[in-house]
Amino acid sequence: SKGFTLMEIIVASAIVVSVTVAVLATVAQNIAFTERADMVYTSSLLAQGRIDALRKFTFQTLYDDPAIAEETDVRVDDEGTIDPEGDYVRTTLVEQHVSGNPYLLRVKVTVDRLEENKKSGHPVIMETLFADTEV
Repeated sequence: SKGFTLMEIIVASAIVVSVTVAVLATVAQNIAFTERADMVYTSSLLAQGRIDALRKFTFQTLYDDPAIAEETDVRVDDEGTIDPEGDYVRTTLVEQHVSGNPYLLRVKVTVDRLEENKKSGHPVIMETLFADTEV
């Protein structure tokens, strides 16, 4: 007789289902990796943008009044603009007398994406030193 037996159809169906599940699992994993990479990239840009924005201040200004640069858990959008509905949370800290040197400031910027109004737990942390070049 010409045609397939029931057993052949079941085996073929099982193979097709197995391959489909494997492909879908790989696609889902790739989507998760892409979303994570996008979050890290955007967080890095936001941290670097914050550091660049602080470069407009002189060393002495930041040294005398670090509070003008510091912020704690400020919500920002994906362009770094303060936005109470923003998807990211940014914290900026300024440390004076780095390693006992009065001519250095450490600026630390932490950016984390909010997921369902909670921090993701995978922040991007960027640090840089500001030096007093006037001495």
